[in-house]
Amino acid sequence: MALDGILLSRYVNSIALRLPLKINKIQQLSDSEVVFSCFSQQRVFLYVSTHAQTNRIQMIDQLPEKSNVSSNFLMLLKKH
Repeated sequence: MALDGILLSRYVNSIALRLPLKINKIQQLSDSEVVFSCFSQQRVFLYVSTHAQTNRIQMIDQLPEKSNVSSNFLMLLKKH
């Protein structure tokens, strides 16, 4: 599914309902999946998949299984 302006505006509106968020932890599940552990009024996880066919941004309540993947991209995200 292509990420167009209509879909992106729906993502922004659904995430804006929970703002402000503080990012506590960043985990990389695979080469194309990153999970941000966030806290606002409750603990939520922002799941971002950049896979070519299954790309999505989603707020989830439970953390997926942990992975020990470490890359330069993850280190850059943690730094900034």
